[in-house]
Amino acid sequence: IVKSGLPHYRSVRFITCDVTDPVSVAAVGLRADDMVYNLSAKMLSPIQVRAKRHDFFFPVNFHGTENIIQAMDKVGASKLVHYTTDMIYGHTVVLPMTEDHPV
Repeated sequence: IVKSGLPHYRSVRFITCDVTDPVSVAAVGLRADDMVYNLSAKMLSPIQVRAKRHDFFFPVNFHGTENIIQAMDKVGASKLVHYTTDMIYGHTVVLPMTEDHPV
């Protein structure tokens, strides 16, 4: 995005860090006026047994987001957009996937 040459994207910073590590998240240098897009993810590969799926995704999806929110709170940032995928539910059985889809 930064290399796109589009003037309205010049202030975008793409940051890579380990969201499960609070020190790593704090080190990115958030500012009060930042809008944070949390695109952190973990690939479901190899396929996890349903019973272990929670343990596989929870550190990134819950604790990682918690670490981001805490780092934002320390600097007074208040805008967060959190993205996730259907992979947190496992393989799709029926398309389109609805809220009634088996977990």
